[in-house]
Amino acid sequence: MAEEIKLIPITTTAGLQKFFQASGLPEVKLKLTHIGFGDAGYTPDKDQTSLKNEIIRVPISSGKVFPSDGYMDLSALIPEDVPEFWIREIGWYLEDGTLAFVWSHPEVPIAWKNKNLKLLAGISIRVTDVPLDKVEVVESNPDLKLLYTEEFMQISQILTNHEVAIVAVRDKAEQAMETANDTKEKLEALLPYVSDIDKKTADIENNLLLEELTDQTVLARIGNAITDISEKLRVVNTSKLNEVEEEIDKIEKLLAQVKEKVDSDVVAGFQSEIDDIKTQIENLKNSKADKSYVDSTFAKTSDLDSYATKNYLTTQLSSYATRKYVDDNFLKKSELDLKVYTFRGDSTTKWLKVATLDGIDDNTGFSLQFKVINNGDFGCIGRQTDFVHFTERFGYFQLTDFVISDIGDCYGAGAPPCEFGYVVTGDHTADFYIKLNMYNMPVITDIFIWNGTLLFDKPLVLTEEPENIRYATKKMLFNNQ
Repeated sequence: MAEEIKLIPITTTAGLQKFFQASGLPEVKLKLTHIGFGDAGYTPDKDQTSLKNEIIRVPISSGKVFPSDGYMDLSALIPEDVPEFWIREIGWYLEDGTLAFVWSHPEVPIAWKNKNLKLLAGISIRVTDVPLDKVEVVESNPDLKLLYTEEFMQISQILTNHEVAIVAVRDKAEQAMETANDTKEKLEALLPYVSDIDKKTADIENNLLLEELTDQTVLARIGNAITDISEKLRVVNTSKLNEVEEEIDKIEKLLAQVKEKVDSDVVAGFQSEIDDIKTQIENLKNSKADKSYVDSTFAKTSDLDSYATKNYLTTQLSSYATRKYVDDNFLKKSELDLKVYTFRGDSTTKWLKVATLDGIDDNTGFSLQFKVINNGDFGCIGRQTDFVHFTERFGYFQLTDFVISDIGDCYGAGAPPCEFGYVVTGDHTADFYIKLNMYNMPVITDIFIWNGTLLFDKPLVLTEEPENIRYATKKMLFNNQ
């Protein structure tokens, strides 16, 4: 069995040292005597001194060196008594045992050694990094003739091309890296100049703006911008507040550039309006309830204490006297909890999640009071009866609802609270959801919710904060009964 192999090995560090030592001695030749074969596949390293798993090392049978062309033709005979294995690494040894050249591949084997058969391997290796005229091949059987198989000639050509491609790709990668590093250094050197150009461009644009406009035109634009922003704050979502702040910054820059040229009272007036808008923005961005704001809102809108008395509830629910609405013990408490929720007026649906302590029996009634205050602004809050109602949000139950007071009466300063009652059919233990449809409400709308009471002595409990609220706080209401 014969195989021809064409390879590009690497020269080891030890081999390079041997060639260097012999380079100054014309009469000295390095004798190449043996070839080793192993079954380990890997990427060879210059520091290797042996194969990683050498199966056998045999004398070179015959060989010829072509120094000017940079390659050597060598042959070796592997005896039949050597166990079968895949040849995946080859080493070429000098007379003193130095590993001069080594080849291996992590994936592709060179040939298969069958058991009980000899393998005559002809190997052509290309070496260009040492002078091959210093090599003397020691032949152990120069009369051996190699037999070439078509199959292996194809494999060897593929391997040779693969090795050449690896060298080319490595060279190109190193060149690309050098180019990238050079480009990076040049860009970093340009960054300070780019920043300076950006600043000068911005200054030029600002100056051109003032040159194109008269002082009075600038003031008119500032006034219009302030008006536009004030209107925008009535409907803007919290997520858009950053955009409003950016507009305010632009207005202040314009005002600063003309303040020395126009009446100081006009400038002061504009600045006062801008400061008011900034205060509104900060209030909107504040995620917690502001106590002074809540207290002042209570004070100027209505006296809520009167709405929590036994007399008021009894009067309002008198038309449904066939049912027992509240427990006297519940109303004799000296104080009542009042929850205040402030919602964003963004025309979306809010949900209140409520529950009872031990579920709801068949034909249980429900009564809950609401007060809607929109800071004195009259707006379309939603006069439909579904402004507040139970809903089959998750298909838990069916409802028969009735409205005690019209939704149209429960907004604005001094208006009475809204009160809604329902009869629930069937026994239920799941949480309930009260739905609030927000119809084009102002930016801030306060909804004061207190003491919802289920009939048949079961108090209603808010089990979690409403979704998407502006803020929530708690006040205590005292009643005299």
